[in-house]
Amino acid sequence: MLKPDLSLRFERIKSGFMKIVIENNSSNDIYNLTFVEYPEEMTGIVGNPQPGFIKDGIKYMASKQIYESFYINYPYLVTRKLHNKIIKFKMNYSNSSGKIYTKEIEINLSLFYDNTSFEN
Repeated sequence: MLKPDLSLRFERIKSGFMKIVIENNSSNDIYNLTFVEYPEEMTGIVGNPQPGFIKDGIKYMASKQIYESFYINYPYLVTRKLHNKIIKFKMNYSNSSGKIYTKEIEINLSLFYDNTSFEN
């Protein structure tokens, strides 16, 4: 049995605002996905809400399934001087046999700083 594989990425919604996208890239189902580490203060929204799939986890994720949600308010991060920090996500998940996997992803937010985009 092949190891299930996840990807986590950010996609621009519009200039300065990004959504988080998590995807099961494998042909295997994923079970009991939990985020054991994730960044705080990314949106500027009072109470620092996290998407449900981050705070509550995902019990079952089919092959090629995607979850996404608004996640980064970059102008807010710049005003708080958080735009150059490295953020980390740590996830635990299992396959259909119950074998547990851990994946850690670090993203340098400065990669998004001062990028020019032309929108309609």
